[in-house]
Amino acid sequence: MALIGFILQTVFGALSYGMPEMLVTNRVSIKKKKGPYRNQLIAIIDRWRAIQLIGLSLGTMGFGLLAVMTWNVPLGSLSLQIATWITAGLLLSSLTLFSAKLAWVLGIRPLNSLAPSVVPEETFHQPLKRAVGEIHRF
Repeated sequence: MALIGFILQTVFGALSYGMPEMLVTNRVSIKKKKGPYRNQLIAIIDRWRAIQLIGLSLGTMGFGLLAVMTWNVPLGSLSLQIATWITAGLLLSSLTLFSAKLAWVLGIRPLNSLAPSVVPEETFHQPLKRAVGEIHRF
């Protein structure tokens, strides 16, 4: 049971570190834009990390508790059923939280995540203003 928790923690850690790096490498080609995009992805992955780790750790420990309880308590007892549901809830909540964060990270594109320095309307009119001479550089 400890092995299950160790494997899940390792997979979560590898995906938490590797996924933002892979997405930045594949989606952004300009070095200046890689930093802000990477920071945004890492911030999303790091949200609620403590809750996720606590839920996964306690859920894994709950498996051990359930193994001990099955030898000492009748299978139909209320305490065993409550412990089973709590353990399953902790594991599923941490898995759901991690899956939601991964889906969120995969859904964010560099164009949506980086705020443009110029409003789109100004971008549209800039070539015309340059041709007319309305843009002055100070």
